[in-house]
Amino acid sequence: MEINVIEKYVLSSDKDHKLHGLIYCPEGEIKGFFQVVHDMAEYIGRYDKFCRSMAE
Repeated sequence: MEINVIEKYVLSSDKDHKLHGLIYCPEGEIKGFFQVVHDMAEYIGRYDKFCRSMAE
């Protein structure tokens, strides 16, 4: 199954910093929404395999 990964940035509540996020969109019908939030000691790439699995 092909997974499209969309990169997004949103302004934080302090209006000074940007938050980085990735959206993993499967092809076909989307059946639900799953959100992963990590702390500052981690990085988003660590969750790539897990997010791809959830998107499938």
